[in-house]
Amino acid sequence: MADVLLVSKPVAPPWTDGAKNLVRDLCAAQSGRHRVVAMVPGDQRDAPLGPGVVAEPVYATPGQYAPAATELARVLWRLARPSPESIHHYFFAPNPRTNAVANALYRVRSRKVIHTIPSEPTDGARWFADVHVAVTEWTRNLLARRGAKHVRLIPPGIPDVTLPSRTEARTQLDLPMDRPMVLFAGDLTATGGAEALAEAAEGLDVLLVFATRPKGEGHVERRARLETRLGPRARWFGQVDEPTMTALVAAANVQCLPATSLHAKLDLPMVLIESLRAGVPVVVTNLSPLRELGRTVDGVLKVPPNDPAKLRDTLTEALRAGPSAARHARARYEAAFTARAMAHAYEDLWDEVSR
Repeated sequence: MADVLLVSKPVAPPWTDGAKNLVRDLCAAQSGRHRVVAMVPGDQRDAPLGPGVVAEPVYATPGQYAPAATELARVLWRLARPSPESIHHYFFAPNPRTNAVANALYRVRSRKVIHTIPSEPTDGARWFADVHVAVTEWTRNLLARRGAKHVRLIPPGIPDVTLPSRTEARTQLDLPMDRPMVLFAGDLTATGGAEALAEAAEGLDVLLVFATRPKGEGHVERRARLETRLGPRARWFGQVDEPTMTALVAAANVQCLPATSLHAKLDLPMVLIESLRAGVPVVVTNLSPLRELGRTVDGVLKVPPNDPAKLRDTLTEALRAGPSAARHARARYEAAFTARAMAHAYEDLWDEVSR
């Protein structure tokens, strides 16, 4: 049994950050054979995160994206003071500020350090951990080439939940029953893919549903252009809470993310895995990390970047898919992306590192 401190953004709502959600799902799915400490805001000190998990109030506020300097100071104080944990396990994409702090602590450490890197690191990232974990083979190979040591692969996982039927979900969301629905749950950035989807959907009898958070330069202007272009052929939900996103996924016939970059996103965005869990095919750009989501037979259809004609044809193919496609997508989730499988792999790693 090991004492493990999970070093992450505050494990508390809103659940809009892939790395933070990964930590939450790990806490809930691990078996309790280790004592696990998760960092939470003060008002979440009694949060039931999972068996054997201690919710420690380190943060003052939940936050959504990068923690403020005052919040980072709280984390630094927690990491620097004496504590019973034999393992510090970091979950964040490397960046100069956090890496410098972590590297300084690593050099004076008396404990083992693991670093899960949920997205492709930027050039010049500095490595400080005893063991590094990537969520895709693509990033594992990249880390190894850039000098990270002892790199492991543990794909992300999400818990199984009871999902509404498509009819129930559309009723809940006030969406029409008589039109195929394509869900876009990405960012309205220049590389996010929303404009590519709008162009590809020209001439298709589909309802485009956008669930986008206000992130990235040009977000407001891009949404205004798309609203004018698409008119009644689109519905806009903006940033939604987790139950609403679950319902949107269940309501869709296809989820499409034709992004040309996954910068600052989880290598395998959780919402795509949610589609596989719901038996909803996905159409994605043929980017290196996204290839690992699955094959065509798994309900994962891939298209070249910046090819509207091919994207249109592939959307048509996905929309025509029958019940077998739903079964295959669900089977892919069960085989590769369950929270329990992810947690089991991390527990084994904690056992190994603590020896």
